[in-house]
Amino acid sequence: MNQIVAVYGSLKKGFGNHCLLENANQISDAKVTGWDMYSFGMYPMVIPGSGTVAVELYEVTPSEMDRLDSLEGYPTFYDRKQVEAVTDSGAIEAWMYFGDKSQVERLPQVKSGVWTRQRAW
Repeated sequence: MNQIVAVYGSLKKGFGNHCLLENANQISDAKVTGWDMYSFGMYPMVIPGSGTVAVELYEVTPSEMDRLDSLEGYPTFYDRKQVEAVTDSGAIEAWMYFGDKSQVERLPQVKSGVWTRQRAW
């Protein structure tokens, strides 16, 4: 069964790992509230917080989700859970990868919640 995934970093269109989603159906851009973004330099991580993160939503097959899990080191590096992503057309439940506070405590926060090609902090 296909699932919806919300991506916010290197999996977004135009970024290095987007090739894993090249055959996936992009549904919409969206925002996810209640998350803060931090920068590892080459990629971001979000943790539960009070901010808003810009995401792209994709419909993925089970094999595509397995490849995403592998890339994200799920469940040992990133975890994932379903979140409510708000689009211009309404809310959609989507899987999103996230970390915990101990992983980002010395990293710069990306206060805009938007990951760009530059180191955004």
